[in-house]
Amino acid sequence: MEGTLRITRIHVRYEIVIPKGKRPEAERALEHHVAHCPVAQTLTPCVEIVWDAEIREREDESERENESPGKEESP
Repeated sequence: MEGTLRITRIHVRYEIVIPKGKRPEAERALEHHVAHCPVAQTLTPCVEIVWDAEIREREDESERENESPGKEESP
């Protein structure tokens, strides 16, 4: 369709905090997530899905209290 916006690529950025020592498991999950995601599998024929991730290991459980999904850090 001429003049219609078409999405051809989606870039997903993950910022993940994990328990200390769980990096291999987190990296493995990220490497395989597109193949097991129903939305990605639906879009893949028409839309390129790329991703990158920042993985940070939590130092101790007290750090966990300050985390919540979507919470922004104050400057």
